[in-house]
Amino acid sequence: MKSTLGDYRVEYGTLLEIAMGAPLGGQAYLVSDEKKILIDKWCSGPPIWDSTGKKVAIPKWTRTFWKGTLQELIVIDLSAGEKIIFKRKFDVLDLRSFEENKIYGYDSPRHRPKTIEFDIKEEKIESKNKITVANKS
Repeated sequence: MKSTLGDYRVEYGTLLEIAMGAPLGGQAYLVSDEKKILIDKWCSGPPIWDSTGKKVAIPKWTRTFWKGTLQELIVIDLSAGEKIIFKRKFDVLDLRSFEENKIYGYDSPRHRPKTIEFDIKEEKIESKNKITVANKS
C-alpha cells in the first residue's frame, strides 16, 4: 500500500489466519527506497494513509488475558518520526478514511458493525517510539 505521495509503502511478510476463517495477521514493514522498518510482528490490514501521505494507520493484533485476541491501532507519523500505539481496543477494524487527525471506519464490520471516529490527538497512548525515516524533499 503506497502512500498518497508515493515515497513510502507498507509491505507485509508472511500472513497467517488468526484462526480458521478468521482475519489475517503477520509482519508489516514501512518501506522507502532507502529503508525497511518493522512496524510490528502481528499487523493486519489494510493500512490507510492520510491525504498528505505523512501518516499511516495500521491495525495490530494483541492478546489480552480476559477478552482474547483484539486489535489496537498503530499510527506512524513520518513528519515527527514517531510510531504511536493507542490503548483503545477493537474486535476487527475496517479503516475507511484518514483526514487530518481523525480516522474513520468500522469495528466488527460483519457482526454488529459499529462506526468509529478515532481522533489521534484525543485518544490515550499505550506507547510512543521514535523511528528514523529517510528525509524526503
